[in-house]
Amino acid sequence: MHKPIRNALESIFAGERQLNVRAEMMNVFSSENPFFEKLKRLDDTVEHYKIKSISEILVDLLIMNSIAQSVDKEMFFESEEWQKIEESTLDRGSELLNMFLFLQECRDDDMTANLSTFLEDFLLVHEDEFQDEHRIYEDIITHQDLIESDEETILAISQNLSPDSDMKELFLPLMLYFYGVENKAKVDLKHFTHYQLAAYTALSGFTTIN
Repeated sequence: MHKPIRNALESIFAGERQLNVRAEMMNVFSSENPFFEKLKRLDDTVEHYKIKSISEILVDLLIMNSIAQSVDKEMFFESEEWQKIEESTLDRGSELLNMFLFLQECRDDDMTANLSTFLEDFLLVHEDEFQDEHRIYEDIITHQDLIESDEETILAISQNLSPDSDMKELFLPLMLYFYGVENKAKVDLKHFTHYQLAAYTALSGFTTIN
């Protein structure tokens, strides 16, 4: 298993009460089975432990694990295996996969992650051919200066986003992740939903150095 993925899973399932599900997930991710067998086991584990609210974050991590373990990451995206994964998971996962890819790139290039680089250099949100990304991340783009404000302001904006926003659930964990990194600040987790907490701790765990 890719080490940042292991760190992310350990962060999501931290605590005594989650030892069993953490062990199950570690087994799923570390197995030598093909991707789709792992995905089936992941779904079964999610169902058994009744953690459906965070299942798509786990799917993102499973996909990222396959990418990270490929011998040649660039060629992997041209492979038949990736085409099958992509086609079969079109309605699975979330925008967190982009974040994991970006954070992996930062690790590979020994670069500190920041929101501006994510939007401008990784997602290329202002280039015409990437207008889908601009639409999806519109609320993040519009409010990117909040990184220079404070947690209370970020929380207030997140609560006032339109229910139809593509970033409704991810806005708070994503913005507070970058806020914490860029300001070297400890983030208060008490306002997060179960999904948002899993998203935030997955991002934080993924970038843990050990």
